[in-house]
Amino acid sequence: MAMQARDLRNSDEFNQNTVAGKGEMIAPDLSLSGKIIQKRIPVSSWEQRVEYYFQLTISDVHTGLAFWENETVIAKQGSNRSVTW
Repeated sequence: MAMQARDLRNSDEFNQNTVAGKGEMIAPDLSLSGKIIQKRIPVSSWEQRVEYYFQLTISDVHTGLAFWENETVIAKQGSNRSVTW
């Protein structure tokens, strides 16, 4: 997104005093990554439980070491016809 904003330098539609100039960007220190995992667990012939696992990690870009990690589970149980979101 920041790189796309640099394309505004050549546009007559934008006030060039408000567009970021060359050499003003600062490299990031952290990176956010993650994934969402879905698990379906049959409870009975007419009911199921759906679990969503949200796994996120913030890493230091320079060292590659994880700065913060967390996993949160959101679950819903109901009939086979209504349980999924």
